[in-house]
Amino acid sequence: MTRKARRRALAAAGGAAILALGTRGRALGQEGGDAPPAEPAPPAEPAPPEGAGQPQPETETPPTGPQAVFDLLDGPVVVDLELARTDAERTKGLGGHAPLEDGDGMLFVFDLPARHAFWMKGMTFPLDIMWIEEGVVVHLEHDLPPSGPQETDANRPIYSPFVPARYVLEVNAGFAAGHGIVPGTAVAFSDV
Repeated sequence: MTRKARRRALAAAGGAAILALGTRGRALGQEGGDAPPAEPAPPAEPAPPEGAGQPQPETETPPTGPQAVFDLLDGPVVVDLELARTDAERTKGLGGHAPLEDGDGMLFVFDLPARHAFWMKGMTFPLDIMWIEEGVVVHLEHDLPPSGPQETDANRPIYSPFVPARYVLEVNAGFAAGHGIVPGTAVAFSDV
């Protein structure tokens, strides 16, 4: 029980005790001034210092949110995800985004599997891009550099898988190699 819930319970119990004492005369069938004098209340105990003798509040674990969990020989590897589900979110992607923290990524969720193509327009840091279908990495591009100043939409490299996929995951460059993720690696999503 949290401290706040304990305080509410104590306040409710105290209020019920005061209500019971205040209606004592009426419960005996007597009216206001005719009520017998109330028994003296026992001396009040001083309140303990804040938090003394009481359990400490439970620490709440923050919600985990969407994640990708790779099933690897050395154990699972978890990636915390930002989701791109709408056309506008997928078009913007990580363009202009601050560099990702280790273990973070962006998952592009499409309605149907296809050979979804990507480029590095607007990127300020390098990426690994993984195409995922039916719980398996089906294609992987390593260490893709951000677009250079000389690149235009006409000459910018485009990356696409050899097979259709419904999900595309972008993570920091080197993440896949660093964890031994290759095509065929199993991955599961939660809260996606």
